[in-house]
Amino acid sequence: MKNTEKLLLRFSKKVLIFVLCHITVFSIIMTVIFCVKGVVPDTLIVEHYKYFGLECGALGVIKISENVIEKITQRKDRQNEN
Repeated sequence: MKNTEKLLLRFSKKVLIFVLCHITVFSIIMTVIFCVKGVVPDTLIVEHYKYFGLECGALGVIKISENVIEKITQRKDRQNEN
């Protein structure tokens, strides 16, 4: 069970690193496009940030639910020991 948890933790960290790098590169590219052309695709930017916001929100919900489940099982284990 511990190996699976470590694998999931590593996967979520990889996803967060990818998201941060992607957002940074996207922001730089959009800034360059704005400087060169004077116009940026507003809808693309809004939808791009919305997608990655939902992705990070989903990862947050998964992490919180894992922590809550772990605490509940720890409490049950303590009660069973007594």
